[in-house]
Amino acid sequence: MNTMTSTLQPTINEFLKSELADMARILIHANDLYQNANNLSTPAADRQAFLDNAYQLVSEVMSADPTNSPAINLLGRIELDRGNISTAKALFNRCLKHEPSNTQYLTNAGYLYLVADEPEKALEHFHAALSFDKRYVNAFLGIARAQQALRNFDVAYLHYRSLVAHGHNNQTILQGMLNCCEHIQVDRYEADLEADLLTLLANDNLPLERLSHFAAQLICKKYDLENPNAPIDLLTVANDPLIFHSLIKCNLPNPFVEEFITLLRQSILFEAVETRHLRDELQLLTIAIGVYAERGNYSLIIDEVEASHVQHFDQILTQTLQQNWTVDNVAGALILVGMYQAFFSQCYAVNLTALKLIDWPEVLHPLMSASLYRRAEREAFKQQFPEKQDELLIAKEDLSAPFPRWNNLALFNEQSLKKDLIESFNLSDESLPERLLLLVAGTDAAQKAVEYARYFTDVEVLAVEHSLENLAESHLKAQEEQLTNIAFWPPSLARRFLQDGNEIHFASITGDAKVIDNSFISLIQNNLSKNGVMNIKLQQSPDNATKDIQALVSKQKLRATSANIRALRATILADKYSDYWSNLINDEYFYSIDGCRQSWFTPSTQQAILGSVIGLLANPEWTLSKVLNHHSKAVATALAKKHLIKFAEKQQVDNAYSIYLVKG
Repeated sequence: MNTMTSTLQPTINEFLKSELADMARILIHANDLYQNANNLSTPAADRQAFLDNAYQLVSEVMSADPTNSPAINLLGRIELDRGNISTAKALFNRCLKHEPSNTQYLTNAGYLYLVADEPEKALEHFHAALSFDKRYVNAFLGIARAQQALRNFDVAYLHYRSLVAHGHNNQTILQGMLNCCEHIQVDRYEADLEADLLTLLANDNLPLERLSHFAAQLICKKYDLENPNAPIDLLTVANDPLIFHSLIKCNLPNPFVEEFITLLRQSILFEAVETRHLRDELQLLTIAIGVYAERGNYSLIIDEVEASHVQHFDQILTQTLQQNWTVDNVAGALILVGMYQAFFSQCYAVNLTALKLIDWPEVLHPLMSASLYRRAEREAFKQQFPEKQDELLIAKEDLSAPFPRWNNLALFNEQSLKKDLIESFNLSDESLPERLLLLVAGTDAAQKAVEYARYFTDVEVLAVEHSLENLAESHLKAQEEQLTNIAFWPPSLARRFLQDGNEIHFASITGDAKVIDNSFISLIQNNLSKNGVMNIKLQQSPDNATKDIQALVSKQKLRATSANIRALRATILADKYSDYWSNLINDEYFYSIDGCRQSWFTPSTQQAILGSVIGLLANPEWTLSKVLNHHSKAVATALAKKHLIKFAEKQQVDNAYSIYLVKG
């Protein structure tokens, strides 16, 4: 017996080694599949397949060796991605029980607590991981995300900055850094802050419009703009990349920065009038100011002398473009006029469009695109709707433009909305179809609808908004994103669709008096499927200063012309040091003609939405399932009900709420 055992032992050992090698290869393959499932470049349709295959392979390894810690860890990550937090937690705890100092296991547990909305516990695990390996990047990134979740944006920002400085500048890290910039108050100018901003502005895939306040504050501090005696050198400004890129890519909602831009524009124009020439050194700055002015639909204040000079250059352009002309004949005058008005609205627009955008010098592309070609593309889209007729009697200087402006969507992993709704609202799988029809209506609906269409893999989306400009711009963005699962409709078309009895599965509505009235809400309620979800977004009511402007407009019966809006803006800006105007004057809407027109001339009381919410709360067919505050944190439904009743009684919404109701 002993002899036989001795003879067989080496064969058994060889077999075990072979088996272990097979398991190692399977686990490596499972890890590769998991990485593919989490790769942003992987098509959404393939990600779930990669994840499922990884799950099958790691399950094979677990069946053969239930104590295999790397397999247990990978299975925990897969379960976490599937939304099974409790299962993932148990698996990570098993790993840590065997290897409590393993940095990867500690870090994965930290990310689990982030997903579970427990950032304090997440921080503990990330710090523990770094105590064993100070160079572990994923743990350091975890600290940044946990601090961001705790709203310690300055601390999170510094962590993101450190990662970028060490070469870790992928889009997710830059996105995190950008998100922090939205909440940081710039108290003084720092060259490092400028370098950070330029790094972000160089990435055109990011939602750069969200850097507006950060950029404006930094410019204000750099040039000491709150000091009326601060010296400004025009050439220094013209050669400043911070100024150029901020003007090209951001709004700059700051009264001192607006005054600065207005004076720069005036100085350039007056010099050109005097010298009959636009200096080469000033061309880039002039173009950037033109792009910036177009973004706000020419809300910058203009005096009579400037207007006279612009009219002179406009006449020169009109005469020149009626003859045989070249780009060199018109470039200087175009750049100057472009700071004050859109080319598309001028009588010579058709002459300019004889050239394609690519035919113009590359340096002119941003201005020509914004002021001429993009506006023409939006106009072509609007022609299909009867509502376009309402614009025919509007003067060319009063034509609307999109508001708010946006460049790109924030980074977000594509996922299934059906799965999200089932998990969030405890619905059964068969309660919703495989592909959902969404209706997104009201304020800023077009942009929100593009987000739904881009982020979710199993949806068809209808965007409903009264602003044809917003619909047109978002339609063009959707085309650029190659989205085929979205349509953009004015309210009349959406009403007809609902009146025909078409069923929808999810509705997201935000207050807009021109779209959301009682009859429209009733149509949505009736057409929402059983187990369908209605998301009602309440916006905080405007401050007293905005209400006073609304009252003045109503009392004086002011028309919503660009000239009237600029006059109101000039009055407010003249008193920019007053605390009374501080909220209004730092709001992005104030820096757009269309933002002011929307806020001052077509105010929405949200009474139709509030009344609908109160009615649904008393209706047993509907269940209030979730309420989120402006930080996207859950509010107890009992407390939320009290607040909602109070809002309705006062006709004043004190807190922004996102309300989710499920139809029984």
